[in-house]
Amino acid sequence: MVNQQLLDYVKQQLKNNVSREQIKSSLMENGWDNADVEEGFAVLSPAPAPKPSAVPQSPRPAYSSPSLNPTIQPVSSFTNPQRVQPTFIAKEKSPAWKKIFLFLIILAVLAGAGWGAYIYFNKPKTENKAETSPLSKEGSQNVTPVTPPANPASNPDVVKVEAILSGDMREGYLTANKALIIKHASVKTAAFLASAKLPRASSFTVNKISKSGLNILANFTAVTAGKTEVQDMVFIREGGDWKFDLEATMLYLMEKENAETGN
Repeated sequence: MVNQQLLDYVKQQLKNNVSREQIKSSLMENGWDNADVEEGFAVLSPAPAPKPSAVPQSPRPAYSSPSLNPTIQPVSSFTNPQRVQPTFIAKEKSPAWKKIFLFLIILAVLAGAGWGAYIYFNKPKTENKAETSPLSKEGSQNVTPVTPPANPASNPDVVKVEAILSGDMREGYLTANKALIIKHASVKTAAFLASAKLPRASSFTVNKISKSGLNILANFTAVTAGKTEVQDMVFIREGGDWKFDLEATMLYLMEKENAETGN
């Protein structure tokens, strides 16, 4: 699922006419993966639907009516297309006043075009002296620089919890050593685990770690006795360190179930 912060940032920058390359470069400099950025662009800019093929038009007839011909001659010189006039009949010449009228029309059009060109090229131009934003194209509309959201994976607390899970806690699950689990558990959770039995896992893989409010949510997959289970863990801040807390985990699982069932 695409991160909402990333979507909001990309949407705002595209609205401000910032290029895709500049948005992508800025996000990747702030810790985002290329796949996440491309997925964000795909969500906001889906591929356009194929245009319907043009319906072929039937060819026009070779002969068009003289009344629709833009280079039509005076009516007095038209001949019936169904009849052939004798070659000895001379065509009627256009009256002189028609030629003068046509000349005046052409002169008026040229005068209007010349006046329009004079106004356009002599119009005062205002210079835009505002500085160009670092994220905008040269000559494009200026936008206010916006700092991209940081990649959650670069959060130092998330990195610390990942080290705990990938180190002691993974070893504890693989060797059924409760002491390594209790070492990183809250006081209440440690008291409970002391009397519980920890089954040995044949594999332990960390799937995802993210910040969830004031806590940190971890998801991992463990294979125990040939059975694969995907589990969640919630770490709370206790004694200046991050500790696995069973009570916070149960509350999170209840809220997750209610959200999925719509209760």
